[in-house]
Amino acid sequence: MFGHFGGTPVIFCREITVVIAQHRLPRKTGARVDLQQTKCDCRHRPHGYFNSSNNGPLVPSRQREYSWHRPLNHFIFMSHTTFLPLGLVFLIVLIPTVHAAGDRIEMNWKRDSGDSWSTSELRTLEELTGFEVRQSPSPLSRFGGAADRDRREATGFFRTEKIDGRWWTIDPEGYPYIHMGLTSVRPARHQVSRALFEEKFGDTETWAVATTELMRELGFNEIGRWSRIEALNSVENRLPYTTSLMFMGDFGRKLEAVRPSYGHLRYPENAIPVFHEEFEKFAIDYAREHLAGLEEDPWLVGHFTDNELPVPRNLLERTLAVDPGDPVLGDNVKEAWRWFRERRGANVSADEVSEDDNLDWLGHVMDRYYEITTAAIRRFGPNHMNLGSRLHGAGPHIPQVVEAAGRHLDIVSINYYNIWQPADRHLQRWADHSDAPVIITEFYVKGEDAAEDFGLRNELGAGWIVPTQADRGRWYQGFTLRLLEAPHVAGWQYFKYSDEADDSNKGILDPHYDRFEPFTERMAPIHHNAYRLIDYFEEQ
Repeated sequence: MFGHFGGTPVIFCREITVVIAQHRLPRKTGARVDLQQTKCDCRHRPHGYFNSSNNGPLVPSRQREYSWHRPLNHFIFMSHTTFLPLGLVFLIVLIPTVHAAGDRIEMNWKRDSGDSWSTSELRTLEELTGFEVRQSPSPLSRFGGAADRDRREATGFFRTEKIDGRWWTIDPEGYPYIHMGLTSVRPARHQVSRALFEEKFGDTETWAVATTELMRELGFNEIGRWSRIEALNSVENRLPYTTSLMFMGDFGRKLEAVRPSYGHLRYPENAIPVFHEEFEKFAIDYAREHLAGLEEDPWLVGHFTDNELPVPRNLLERTLAVDPGDPVLGDNVKEAWRWFRERRGANVSADEVSEDDNLDWLGHVMDRYYEITTAAIRRFGPNHMNLGSRLHGAGPHIPQVVEAAGRHLDIVSINYYNIWQPADRHLQRWADHSDAPVIITEFYVKGEDAAEDFGLRNELGAGWIVPTQADRGRWYQGFTLRLLEAPHVAGWQYFKYSDEADDSNKGILDPHYDRFEPFTERMAPIHHNAYRLIDYFEEQ
């Protein structure tokens, strides 16, 4: 996209703005400048490759892959320039459009353990110009809300509210609340890890008390999915928590139609049987059973309905190819043909499916899923929020899916991977297409040094690998600072509590249940200063 800045042509990237500052040479007129294709810090969205001459418009030129990674301390970059007899010199000034203040640092990273190192940039607390980092938190309510802010209506339960353009969760006492949670807060399952657990804690009750104290010390205010809720809720100084429901997952198990995969379940044809004639009744019965006794618990933030449901971009094509008599997906097939013919005409054929058809059908499927599960939760747990199914992969980036979630959910939960730092285009898409705030419910980073120190091979999982535990802490600061800047994001839950003895380095604790000090000591200042950081960003 192009524009002008004081008469100077500007190229607007989604991550940075490129300003073309024109300086005439002693020669008369004319020049050509080739702006090499570059990538933003998101490493996904390239700039174009452009030519300009005689002060005319910038136009697309030939393409060439080129990655530019340098610290943006001065925000200046001179392009490769070809001078013609009557030329201009073009100076490229890079002005961040998504960062309110502060410079950036470089960090090495790789995706897989066998890869070579690459370098990208991020920003930590140290790079925030004029921000004073405090070592202790601002005054908090007993639920972790900001007790020094204007109090809103207190309903006795968690809810959401948009205040002056920013989405907040409001805690049961009426104070604005940012989710800063931790997932998988439970004893590790590996045999060696179980022995280490017994050695360190002795029993689950002792573990629950020590773990709650640790989370409070580090500034976490919420227990996320996959946690040992019963034990943690028995602690006197307890924390808010979320549930781990599986509406569709358990329905799929009932139909014997799913199989386990890494991190989630596999469904036939990557399609959830949401139109199955039994699913709606199953959802009602499931909610009645699993929400019983929770109706009046003020510490319950809300319910996750499933985890990482499949959202393939070609779902309509896949569904129409299934036999209408299929015992699992037959009702999906019938609804797909009804929907497709109503949309495109009675004589439409399966080979006429367009990309828009596929994506709109996917939105229709997810709308039905959220409609059914939300109704069941509202019926048996009306005091608590519906946090959704933890969208992952392509799901958070398909507008029809985000719109369906936003129509029904209190908060749209997203497991956010394969991005170095939260990208403006993603944050803006969620704001544009959702009528509800977003919470990031999974993200993590792994340290290369854990392989040598603890034998954690870092061969599993989607998180980036960085050299050290201190780098993990810096990366966490950069990632969460971007979330705090975004008015549509209500917080996050980090994955996860502890590492297994034979797994990757994802946790805040090592397999011996000792904290990764260089990592956690950089987490705590973010949590303790989170509410002040929001004020800081809004003032910039």
